[in-house]
Amino acid sequence: KKKGLSRETADECFGLINRLLSSTAERVRAVGVKLRDYIYEEVSKLPADKLPEQKVAWNCSSDIIESLFGWDKRRASPNKMNGITTRILMLPLLTRIDSRKGSEAINYKKCLEKVTMAHLRTWKNSHLLENQTIKRRKLLKDKKTKSTPV
Repeated sequence: KKKGLSRETADECFGLINRLLSSTAERVRAVGVKLRDYIYEEVSKLPADKLPEQKVAWNCSSDIIESLFGWDKRRASPNKMNGITTRILMLPLLTRIDSRKGSEAINYKKCLEKVTMAHLRTWKNSHLLENQTIKRRKLLKDKKTKSTPV
């Protein structure tokens, strides 16, 4: 986690994983196989080292994901009935796209200018569940309109 994934740290991981693979417990071996496959997949994404002194490391820690959701949690309403709101759409703005070539510059302003409020409403209606606060408001509004004499 502290060094990132490199060919060197991958070899260390494979050494630890081999102990799991030699276990007599089937579940422990299954975990070892999953870990080994994950490490192989991530190592394949590393660019080939040009020179021995140029080491390349791949950050594959969950810290980034945890900090993104921590950002969201700090800004969330203390009212637990609100649930997940359209604020979740801010998370991609806090990240960067990574490719085998490295970090790409994205013109977020230009991208956001293309999104309309209608797009946001459509996305919200098709991807987010109606939260409890909205359901309660609708219910109380319906009761109020039905109970008031005409």
